[in-house]
Amino acid sequence: MNRADFESADDRAEFEALLEHAALVYELPGVPPGAAAATISAAQRRDAAYARVGERVVDACEIPIAVWNGRRSAGLGGTADVIDHALRRERVVIC
Repeated sequence: MNRADFESADDRAEFEALLEHAALVYELPGVPPGAAAATISAAQRRDAAYARVGERVVDACEIPIAVWNGRRSAGLGGTADVIDHALRRERVVIC
């Protein structure tokens, strides 16, 4: 999650308050591996970040549970991509 993803000040403040209570914060790099920051758009960087977060969650879980409409991802890092990653990692996935 990126602070810039929150449109309202109230939502950002809530995120910051929750973040302060976190026992562990794991920050991922802002640019996809192998990409130069100048060559990708902000939207591509955001999508790639969500994809990396989904992969990190799967890698940290033994049995991921997903709420999913069964459709393909609208963009990189959507639920279908995360489920595909989990299945490639041979995780049991509950949808």
